[in-house]
Amino acid sequence: SKNRGKLLDVGCGPGAFLSLAKQRGWDVSGVELSPGLTRVCRENTQTDIANLSFEQVDLPPDTYDVIAMWDLIEHVIDPVFCIQKVRQLLKPGGVALFCTPDEDSLLARTGQLLYRLSGSRLSYPALALHPTYHTYFFCRDGFTGMLEKQRMRIMRCYSQAAFFEHSQLPSRFVKWGISAIEKLGAIADHRYEIVCLAQKPD
Repeated sequence: SKNRGKLLDVGCGPGAFLSLAKQRGWDVSGVELSPGLTRVCRENTQTDIANLSFEQVDLPPDTYDVIAMWDLIEHVIDPVFCIQKVRQLLKPGGVALFCTPDEDSLLARTGQLLYRLSGSRLSYPALALHPTYHTYFFCRDGFTGMLEKQRMRIMRCYSQAAFFEHSQLPSRFVKWGISAIEKLGAIADHRYEIVCLAQKPD
C-alpha cells in the first residue's frame, strides 16, 4: 500500500492505536508519560516512544501528517498550549484528531441531574463522569471554538459512545443504564465523547 505518512499518537498507552496504524502503512511514533505503558508500547509496536509529557517532548515542527490525542486533552494543565504545539508539529494540511468527554452529552447531563435531584446522595454517576484527574471539562462548541482560535480548521466533529469496560462500575444495572442512555444519545449525536478532526491550513 501507499505510504500514508507520519503519524504521532500522544498519550499512546499500551499502543493499540499505533499498532493498527502501523499495520495500515503509517510511519508511527508516540509520546507516553507512564514509564510502564511506554515499555509495553515499545514492545507491542517495535516503535520509538518518547517517555515524556507532550509539553516536555522536543519534536521537529512541520513533520506529521496526523497527530492523535485520544482522551488526553482533558488531563493537561494548558490545553491551548497543547493545541498550539500540535499545530506547530503538523505539516501544512496535516490533521489532528482529538477525543474528549462532552459536558453537553446526554450521559453527563443525566449524571448531573441525578446528583441534583437526589440532593447529592446519588453521587456515583456524576463523579464517574467527572473524575478528579480531569483538569478540564469541554463541551463541543467550546472545544471547536478553542481549536478555531488557534487557526485550526474543523473538518468533522461527531460523538461516540463511552467506553466504560475498564471502569470500576458498581453493577451490571449501571452498565445497562449507560448503554441505554448512549443509544438515546446517538439519535441526536449527543453520546459521551466528542471526536474532532481539525486541519492545519496549507
